[in-house]
Amino acid sequence: MRYHEGIIPFYEARYYLAQRFTKDRTSQKIEKNRYKKDAVPSYDFTYLKHITELEKELDERFEVTELMTRFFTPLKLKEQREGTPITIGDMLLTQPVMLFDGISVDTLIDKYRQNSQAENLTNFYTYLYPFGLTDGSVYSLSDLMQAANELFADPEEKWAIVDAAANPAEQLEKLKPLVEAISDLIGERKAVFDPIVKRVGEFVASEKDCGEFFVSRMHFEKEELEKMLVFPCIFKFDELNITGYEDNDDYEVTMGCFYEVMASYVRHSRDPETHIALLKVLSDSTRFKVLHELCDQSSYGLELAEKYGITRNAMYYQLDQLLGYCLVKTEYEGRRMLHTMDKRTVYEKLTELRDYLVNGWKPEDEE
Repeated sequence: MRYHEGIIPFYEARYYLAQRFTKDRTSQKIEKNRYKKDAVPSYDFTYLKHITELEKELDERFEVTELMTRFFTPLKLKEQREGTPITIGDMLLTQPVMLFDGISVDTLIDKYRQNSQAENLTNFYTYLYPFGLTDGSVYSLSDLMQAANELFADPEEKWAIVDAAANPAEQLEKLKPLVEAISDLIGERKAVFDPIVKRVGEFVASEKDCGEFFVSRMHFEKEELEKMLVFPCIFKFDELNITGYEDNDDYEVTMGCFYEVMASYVRHSRDPETHIALLKVLSDSTRFKVLHELCDQSSYGLELAEKYGITRNAMYYQLDQLLGYCLVKTEYEGRRMLHTMDKRTVYEKLTELRDYLVNGWKPEDEE
């Protein structure tokens, strides 16, 4: 795996704007990850404070405008799905070919103008359906309209998507001043993140950790790792983007600076002490009942304390234990903290426990 040593301001600006109107911003993820006990990152959280500070500075410097709202408010889906919310701005800023670190709004505008309309429409279609482009297919305006009709609830937003895909260069010209100004400010702060970038580079260089993760979890062949070019990204934080392009055999990997935590789950899933510790957390009767209580509803700590007949401090201790293993997630409602089960994490951890106990055996293995 090859590694690009340094963040790319354009990418950071894109991901910052994509999160601007969401509830799961990078600063919130950083705060949540303070509770992780089973996958502690190797670097100090003081470095990550710089990301929170940068996000705050960007928020203050670039106040919400009608343009920002129009392009970066998450579109309303008919059915909720995992991943980063879809915005028209993020669609426009998703490059159609691998442009490496030379990418800017101008290079993207030039590329859209060089492309045929069919090529641009295909790029937008595959943004909506990331795995749609598997056989070199080219998608038409009617294909895009059908996809928008299947995915989105608001008719006006559907037409806005079609207009952006049909005229991407013209739409990007409107966004250019905003994206460039944000990119410039991030570029001025770039050196602050060198320690984080270095840590990501060390992780990428580790065949045992990073290579094993891509092979065992992401199902890549070892030979394919040589085709990967990894870009560190502060605003991706704990997420990963893998993009393949028809005009290039390489894979472009945008790796969040906290992504080594995800890889560490692979190591921990093979450690019996990790599973024993989880069982100890779940073995407490009150904790187990509280976790189940939070499966399909949110609740405050005081409400739970009253329901289960224990003190507020005792309940917050129980919730901290669940938070420590990421079985519960939190959200502030004013000054009060709502708790709810993190179903995905509960499912994954119990699946890992099962796989460890039976060495990956499944009933169909004996059929």
